[in-house]
Amino acid sequence: MTTEGSTPLPSLPGRARPVHWRNLLVRSLLVGALLALAAGLPGASRMRDKYGYREGDIARERIVAPFDFRVIKDETSLRREQQAAASAVPPVFAVDARVSSETLNRFATFQEQALAVVLDPEMETADRLQRLRTLGVPLSEEAAAALATPGRARRALRELGALLNEAFAAGVVAEKRNGLLLGYGSVTLREGEAEQARPVGLLFDRREALARVERRAKGVFAGDPAGVRMMLELATPFVQPNVAYDRAETEYRRVQAQGSVLTMVGSVQKDELIVDANQRIDHAAVLKLRSLRDIEMARRDTPEFLYPPLARMLLMLLFIAAFATYLRMELPAVFRNNAMLATFTLLTAVVVAVAQVLVGTLGLSSSRCRSRWDRWWWPRCWTSGRRWCSRSCWRWRSPRWSSCGRRSCRWRCSAASRRSTRCRGYDIAGISRAPT
Repeated sequence: MTTEGSTPLPSLPGRARPVHWRNLLVRSLLVGALLALAAGLPGASRMRDKYGYREGDIARERIVAPFDFRVIKDETSLRREQQAAASAVPPVFAVDARVSSETLNRFATFQEQALAVVLDPEMETADRLQRLRTLGVPLSEEAAAALATPGRARRALRELGALLNEAFAAGVVAEKRNGLLLGYGSVTLREGEAEQARPVGLLFDRREALARVERRAKGVFAGDPAGVRMMLELATPFVQPNVAYDRAETEYRRVQAQGSVLTMVGSVQKDELIVDANQRIDHAAVLKLRSLRDIEMARRDTPEFLYPPLARMLLMLLFIAAFATYLRMELPAVFRNNAMLATFTLLTAVVVAVAQVLVGTLGLSSSRCRSRWDRWWWPRCWTSGRRWCSRSCWRWRSPRWSSCGRRSCRWRCSAASRRSTRCRGYDIAGISRAPT
């Protein structure tokens, strides 16, 4: 029997201890979150730091080509040249002989039937007009009446047949805009197996062909508006485009033109100097560095992508094991508190995220910070009371005794110090002395 306030007795031998599955699940989730965070870090890309220069930057180290490689054009210039090459290919048009033959055959049939109706002496005028309007060509009453005259019908049909043959021989397209065809002044015209470049001015569109018919009609039927109107109404259904745009062939040729554009601007041999340290990066060096980075990225195999996350996970697991051992031995109350463990997990995630932002995003590192501090600190020379005289001395230079072991006068370095290359001070009197 135990009294109130006494310590609990240990578990009896051979009796299984109760397993707190809820606590184990929470701690497993915390450990899994830290491992996932370590594996998901992008890490420090040495290749990106080494080759990730932009035009105008100063090289931090000497870069030599580790192997032979070709220099690839930048994406913007390559796309611009490919677009220019594709635009230089004129559109391809094909002559459809079937349209021309069918249209001319239909016109010949109409001409034969119309002349048979017009030259029939036994047919009444009303019946003749009715028959002319049912021959398959839409005609108004005035045009039908003008066509019913034998002499006018012969001249109109003869002139229209000649105009249709000339138009189809030259080529009729659907539409031209501002004298251009799809924005080009010259196109490639294919007729069967042969093709040739054809200026757009030698092709007709429907509007130009009908305008040419109208001019010819005004010349043939001078002073006869009814004859002109009749000839225009006859030509309208027979003027059809016989030259069609071959989109598939045009796109194929433009793709071939884009593929013929050279993607290289040169080559780099092994051990060739790409850029020296402390030199300004120009456009040619940027292209070489980008090409080298792309090649090395392509050569990276699966282990190089797999090992860094595994290594970070193992390091994180080692940190977790050491910290958990410390808490269990020294702070058991904290070790049993899942809320405190969650707080530690959150703090670790925050610290890792901040470090990644500083190093990965802002590009801050120990070597870079030290170089920036050196560039700020070493050129300073204090000329009042205490002065800095040597780059190898990490203390202030007193007026009577230098920290590097040399004696000097009160206001300027001694003669031995001035002759030494390690003394980089300035005269206190205001006369600057160049570094020796």
